[in-house]
Amino acid sequence: PAYVRVTTPPGPALLAKGVYVELGRRGRQLESILAMIDLLQGDVTVDAVTSYLASHLAVMTNARLVLVSLITETGDALKITQAVGAGTEWQILPNIPLKDSIFEECLHRGAPHRVHDISASPGFRWRRLARKHDLRAALLLPLIVGQHRYGVVTLYFTDDHPYRSMH
Repeated sequence: PAYVRVTTPPGPALLAKGVYVELGRRGRQLESILAMIDLLQGDVTVDAVTSYLASHLAVMTNARLVLVSLITETGDALKITQAVGAGTEWQILPNIPLKDSIFEECLHRGAPHRVHDISASPGFRWRRLARKHDLRAALLLPLIVGQHRYGVVTLYFTDDHPYRSMH
């Protein structure tokens, strides 16, 4: 015999919670767009753009830490210029050498790079600091405009598989 699964619709409280969460997400997206419009109407500086990127990516992705690292004038390292979340220690770290690093690979490919377990990644230099803030995974996003490579935005997550929860 064929079985028919009967489900009851969610109760009003559950439905209201879902609507509330979705409206909050949409509201944050709208705030992000409005902030970008405000940013572009004024004198745009690198600091303003990187600050915007870091703060809005942190909110939109639920990342525990967002670092914006720009290529130094010598072109052989990245300097952390913005850090949002997980304490101030990240802002005073030394430059990150590019040679043979996951950051160099990300910039060379011009595509995002996922690190599912940063504690096992040979290219990750600050394991103790990552453990202190319970950082487990990372997503590297290259900052490229046209043919010019500017740096990398790195989103750090406390979840081993954060990509499934990003909207």
